[in-house]
Amino acid sequence: MLRQDFDFAELTTGAFVATMCLIGNDALPWLFAQARDMVQCGIAFECFGTLVLGLFADHAMLREQRTRRIVWLAVGVALAFICGVLLAIMLLAPGLILGGVWLLKGRLQCPAKLVLYSPEHCYVIRCVALAAWLFLLLALALLIFLTSVAGTKAPGESAAWVYAITWGGFYLTLAIALPVVRRRATQSPRLE
Repeated sequence: MLRQDFDFAELTTGAFVATMCLIGNDALPWLFAQARDMVQCGIAFECFGTLVLGLFADHAMLREQRTRRIVWLAVGVALAFICGVLLAIMLLAPGLILGGVWLLKGRLQCPAKLVLYSPEHCYVIRCVALAAWLFLLLALALLIFLTSVAGTKAPGESAAWVYAITWGGFYLTLAIALPVVRRRATQSPRLE
């Protein structure tokens, strides 16, 4: 039951990112770099990628034939991947691409009750992808708000607690919300 209530990968990521933000770059530079890369990967692949994936999953859901649903989803995943790769290159961090593949794989999970690539599965993908995208927008808005309240040390640099709250909170929200979104999307009356 507890496994259904939390996404442990997102939960541990959030705890790790928040801890590294608070510890800082000076104490553990390698681990701090890993936490920074996780956040940048989330931004790069969630920002446009999950929006694109959600839109294509919505179109796939409406197709009668399973082959057409798979094609729509494949195009959506390819475009989401390309969006993430382009942002990773713009961030000068091509190492984020592997993490992005893992992130997209997580968004494509099929609940045990559903048939893979069925209209119901496409609906779940749509709901999960758009929820993750919405939570990223909320995290960015929170980051802007907290930075304006806390001020900055130097241009582009906020207090460590601002990043810990924003990105730790983002992953904690995903850890709690995505299983709920999957469960509710699976039980949606729209699918009956």
